[in-house]
Amino acid sequence: STSPITWAPTDGQSYSEGQTVDTGVSVISNSAGTTAFLDTDLTNLQQYYYRVFAVTNNVGYSVGKQVTSMPTREPAGNLYRMLYQWGGLGPNDGQFSSDKGPEGITSGDGSIFISDYGNYQIKEFSKTGEFLGKYQALPGSTYQLRELHYDFNYLFGIGRDNVYNNKTFIYQFNLRSDGYYRKLELSASSTYGSICTGYEYSSLEFGSKEIIYACVTSEDKIKKYYLNMGSGLESYAEFGVSEWGQSGTNPGQLTGPLSIVKGKDGFLYVGDDTGRIQKFGVNGYFYEIVCQLDPSKGEMPLDMAVDRWGCFYVATSAYRVLKFDSEWNFLTGWGRAGSEDGEFCQTSRLWVDFQDNVYVSDGDQPGDPCSLQNQRIQVFTETDQHGSDI
Repeated sequence: STSPITWAPTDGQSYSEGQTVDTGVSVISNSAGTTAFLDTDLTNLQQYYYRVFAVTNNVGYSVGKQVTSMPTREPAGNLYRMLYQWGGLGPNDGQFSSDKGPEGITSGDGSIFISDYGNYQIKEFSKTGEFLGKYQALPGSTYQLRELHYDFNYLFGIGRDNVYNNKTFIYQFNLRSDGYYRKLELSASSTYGSICTGYEYSSLEFGSKEIIYACVTSEDKIKKYYLNMGSGLESYAEFGVSEWGQSGTNPGQLTGPLSIVKGKDGFLYVGDDTGRIQKFGVNGYFYEIVCQLDPSKGEMPLDMAVDRWGCFYVATSAYRVLKFDSEWNFLTGWGRAGSEDGEFCQTSRLWVDFQDNVYVSDGDQPGDPCSLQNQRIQVFTETDQHGSDI
């Protein structure tokens, strides 16, 4: 049923499969020893309710439990299998810290760069997980980077610096031939360049002409900056617009924006705490809500990515990765809470390479019910319906 079920069977009464017993409630199975039931005619991302009863010879029946479920519709697209994984909790070079573990992922110069949040480091790996190097903050700086981007031949990060009263910064690093990173600039606003004192920035996206879009979670806004290579980050007003966003749940409004991605179509897609993903123009004009996840099941869009074909990938707080086509039709999804292959403790960030392999940060989040501390990177590749790699 799409509503909570209060109905219960009557002692001595028999029920047949398919029988309607209440409004919107019917018996799906009454077979002895039934352990599984598949319904392929459910609406994607709709919440459903089931109620299970165990019949006994002594007490008639007893209520099992009422649960909510993801829909069991067969995916319209192909499946994904784990290709590589690396990391783990620990102090060694190829491992990650206990504080959130790996966060941001990006690629540059053929390497994979991952921010090790609690160790204040950026770690470099090959695409198969071979450890290549690590880069610490400059003396006196302890940045904790939530997200990484490689663009304009620079590496960018967004995060906070514990030295400067936990202010949030955008960092720009220069990848030199000796592999050393240096802090080039933060902003043109002050010596230390805080561009968002008192704000909480959660996600970055790069547009054309050296434009950076940033989600300001605590302000319910998207802010736009111009990256001036000579002087830093500057508030950027194009057609009079340098920021947009109004708090609320109506179409076009934002409630705790979490993630932003630029599609192949040139539009910006913003996910927020309500589970919505909304489509905007580059100057903030609202077009439509393209996807609605279910926050009641913990489904919030923590991060998004786009592959070379324009398909969208969404890392949700329900331990899942969802894939949609370029028109936001659901294709497939994978993941659940756990530590086995294809399971997650926290799908905080994801990135898609030029071969459409999907990299997922599988760390942990303080207070999250999953306390496994996987602290690893998992890489997935697409397979056909028969399990063969594409």
